[in-house]
Amino acid sequence: MRVALVYLISILVLLLCFPMALCLLYSIADQPAWCLSSDLLSFLTTIVIGGASGYLGYYRSESEGVTTDIRPTDAFLIVTLTWLVASAFGALPYYLYGWFEHMGFDGGPLTAQVTLGGEFLSFTNAFFESVSGFTTTGATIIERGLWHTYIDGVGYLSDGSIALPRSIMLWRSVTHLLGGMGIVVLGVAVLPVLGVGGMQLYHAEVPGPMNDRFTPRVGEGAKILWKIYGVMTLTLAVFYWGLGMDHFEAICHSMSTMATGGFSTRATSMAAFSSPMIEWCTILFMFIAGVNFTLYSLLGSRRNSPRAALGLLKQNAEFMVYMGIIVISSAVIALSIAQHEGLSGADSPIRTASFQVLSILTTTGYASADFEQWVIAPAAIGALLLLMFVGGCAGSTGGGVKVIRHLLVFRLCFREFFFLLHPKGKKSVRSDGEIVSPSTLRAIVGFVGLYFFLLIAGTLYFAMEGQDLLTAFTASAASLGNIGPGLGEVGPTDDFSGLSALGKWVSASLMLMGRLEILTVMILFTPAYWRHWNLTKN
Repeated sequence: MRVALVYLISILVLLLCFPMALCLLYSIADQPAWCLSSDLLSFLTTIVIGGASGYLGYYRSESEGVTTDIRPTDAFLIVTLTWLVASAFGALPYYLYGWFEHMGFDGGPLTAQVTLGGEFLSFTNAFFESVSGFTTTGATIIERGLWHTYIDGVGYLSDGSIALPRSIMLWRSVTHLLGGMGIVVLGVAVLPVLGVGGMQLYHAEVPGPMNDRFTPRVGEGAKILWKIYGVMTLTLAVFYWGLGMDHFEAICHSMSTMATGGFSTRATSMAAFSSPMIEWCTILFMFIAGVNFTLYSLLGSRRNSPRAALGLLKQNAEFMVYMGIIVISSAVIALSIAQHEGLSGADSPIRTASFQVLSILTTTGYASADFEQWVIAPAAIGALLLLMFVGGCAGSTGGGVKVIRHLLVFRLCFREFFFLLHPKGKKSVRSDGEIVSPSTLRAIVGFVGLYFFLLIAGTLYFAMEGQDLLTAFTASAASLGNIGPGLGEVGPTDDFSGLSALGKWVSASLMLMGRLEILTVMILFTPAYWRHWNLTKN
C-alpha cells in the first residue's frame, strides 16, 4: 500500500508539472523582453522541484514493485493525501513568487521595498490560495494585486502600480480547471495505470451520491466527463472573447466559470466589465456547470430528438428541482431589490438577481453587484443565505450539499409520516423511478449531519477568533460549501486576509472536506478506520 501510494502521488505531481509549464511559457511570452522575472523563476523552480521529487518517487516505487489493487479503504487515504499534496505543491508558485519579489530578483538590481506579492511571503497564505483554487472555492487572501483597471494589456492597481503578473493569475484559474472535475478523476482519465482500482478512487472523489449509474467502465466515464468539460470551457472562452474580453481574461474566466470557482482577474469580479451581455453569458454557463454532467453524456449518446431530450430532462427530478429553485429564488430577489431604490443592481433586478442566485447556488462565487448592500431588502439576503446550503446537482462541478441530497432527505421525511400512519406498511424512497438503496440513504443522512456539525464548529471557532457572528457563520458556510464570498468581513468586495493564520488553516480544511464530500476525509480521523486498515493491509 505504501509503495502504491507513493507511486500514484508521484505520477500526479508529475502530471501537475505540465499545466505549470504552460504558465511558465506564458510568463516568457508575456515579458516585453527576456528577463528572469519573479513569476518566471517561481514556476521554473517549482517545476524542477516537482519533476525531481515526482520522478524519484516514481522510480523508487517501480523498483520496489507496485500493486494497483486499490481497496475501498485505501481509496479514502489516497484521495485525501493526493489533494493535500496537490494543494501544497500548487502553493509553491505563489510562495516562491512572493519571496523572489521580496528579494527584488526581477532581472534588475535588488530592491528593499516589497511592492507586490507580500501576502505570499507566508506559506499559510499561499496554501490557502492553492486550496481555494483546487477546491473551486474562490476565496482569496489577496488584499492588493487584483486588477482595478486594465490598459493596453497591463493590469494596474488603483494607486497606479502594476498588479500581479498574468502567469500567476493564469495559475489561479488553472487550479480551478483541474479541481473542477477533480484531480484524481483527471488521473483516472489519462493514466491507464489507474484503470485498476480506479473505480474506488472515482467514487471517493466525484461529488454527490449515486455516481455508479454513470458507466461500468470508470476510465471511459472519466474521459467522457473531461471531454464535455473541456469543450464547454473552450466554447465559453470564445463567447467571452467575442463579447469584449481579451484572450487572456476570456480564458481565465471561462476556466473559473465552468469549474464554478470564482477567481477573477478583476478586483470587483464580473462587475468590473459593466457588460450585461457578459453577465447573461455567465448566467447561462453557471447554470450549465451546475447540472449533472452525466445528463449531457446521456443526451449526447442517445442522439435524442429535441422532444425526447426534453422528456429526459423532465424525468430527472433533481434537474427539475434545480430549475425550480433558480426560478423562485430569482423572482423573490428581483422583486425584493426592485422595491428599494439605490440598491446595487437595481437598474436590472432580473439580471442581477439571476446572476447572484446562480453564483451562490452553484457555488461559483462571482459578484455582479455588492449584495451586502441588500441588507435593507431582507428577503433578498435571506434567499442568498438559504442558497448557500443547497449547492448544485450531483455530478456537477458545483459544491455544497447538492440538490439530490435535499430532495432525498425530504422524501425520507415524508416516508416517516407514512410510517406514523401505517406502522406496518412498506414504502421505499425512489429517485427517477428507481428505489434508493438503504446504504445510499444512510450515507446521505450521515453527510448532512456531519455537514451541519462542521458548519457549527467552524462558526464557533471563527467567533472565538474575534469575528462577528455574521462573518463567522458565513465564513464557515462559504468555506465548507466551496462558495467563496460570504457576508460581513468576508463579503463579495472583501477577502479572507483578516483571518488569523490558524483561522486560514481551519478555513482551508473546511474547503477540502467540503470538496471531498466530508466522509472521505472524516473517516480518516476514526480509530476504527485505522484498525480496519491495519487488518487488511497484509
